[in-house]
Amino acid sequence: MEGHGLWHDLCTSVILHLFLLLQTHTSVIWEIQTVPIVIGEDVNLKCIVPTGACQINNTKQWTGGKGYKLLGLNGYSTDISKYAMKVNKSELSFELIVKQFSEDDANREYTCLCGKEQYTNMLMLNTTDYIRVPLEDNIIVKSYVDDYRMYLNLTIKNVHPLPICTLKYN
Repeated sequence: MEGHGLWHDLCTSVILHLFLLLQTHTSVIWEIQTVPIVIGEDVNLKCIVPTGACQINNTKQWTGGKGYKLLGLNGYSTDISKYAMKVNKSELSFELIVKQFSEDDANREYTCLCGKEQYTNMLMLNTTDYIRVPLEDNIIVKSYVDDYRMYLNLTIKNVHPLPICTLKYN
């Protein structure tokens, strides 16, 4: 029965090693670095790579956006007018800069990949983390005076969040 004890110890050791491998498995994740998101300005997404999840020389890639396509690879953008990619070798992190972020860039999946590790998530706009500043053409002011009273009508289109307006008269 001595062989049985050795076999049992070997099986226990293999199971323990597999358990530790599963417990220490790490994965990448991306986070929005530009908060709040301002429509029309650049937005940074950062792919965070835990130690051991990916090597410095592994492929680093961003995919997603409209049409879910390749956006950047190893520090190079596939469309320099819309995207830029930065690789930080000291942190094993890399970023995707979405230039002149629009509502068309939102509510879409983005994936960062490092080696065989990847993370996909929707870049969702909600009511608290983005701002849309109205263009000058979207601000309409109408005013008139009647019987010593001034009337003012201010209309603002395509704005978020809704502004709280006050009027001061001197």
